[in-house]
Amino acid sequence: RLVTVIVAGLLRYWYSEPFHPTAPHKAYAAVSLSNMCSTALQFEALRYVSFPVQTLMKSSKMIPVMIWGALILNKRYTSQDYLVATMVISGVTLFLLTGDINVQNHKHPPLGSNTETSVFGIILLMTHIAVDGLTATSQDKLFRDYNMSFREQTFF
Repeated sequence: RLVTVIVAGLLRYWYSEPFHPTAPHKAYAAVSLSNMCSTALQFEALRYVSFPVQTLMKSSKMIPVMIWGALILNKRYTSQDYLVATMVISGVTLFLLTGDINVQNHKHPPLGSNTETSVFGIILLMTHIAVDGLTATSQDKLFRDYNMSFREQTFF
């Protein structure tokens, strides 16, 4: 993350962008906090479910993004958008119901049985994608409300 901030700072300098924030600090803090929580949840979930399951669950991120977008940004989505989201969620659900979602070679499962482990992992993943969707929507709100560059948002 430090390298990202340094590169964003260098790019801001290169494009002659000012080094003072456009938005209030609390707006940046909200994005940062939700991003940190999302990352922690994602890594913790890997202890309970396999990486392929986590990757598939991430593909359903569009649902929370759509919900947060409607609530925070007053976005409207077409019926085609809802249809695509429903089809993706259906495919992920079908896989989760029929495939093996347990972590392989886990010598000491964090909870009791593999079923408990997997259910807890899925709950962590669902929370992760909800928080990650909030992060994406909050970033969109900053872009829209303050007309800032991606370099500024990355830097602050």
